[in-house]
Amino acid sequence: PPRKTGQHVMDGFAVWRVAFVGSMIAIAAFILEAWLAPRGHSPEFIRTVLLQMLVTAQWVYMIN
Repeated sequence: PPRKTGQHVMDGFAVWRVAFVGSMIAIAAFILEAWLAPRGHSPEFIRTVLLQMLVTAQWVYMIN
């Protein structure tokens, strides 16, 4: 098997890394929303851009 019997699926570093990357993606989404909103974009446009940013960030993280 790829790991020893009784060994956890995710070790401490993996949990920390997932939490850290998730936090960075969330912060980037909030910054992007705060940057787009005052520029007069519609809420629908902002939601679309944020969704695309989240999908792209997850895709990049998956490949990394």
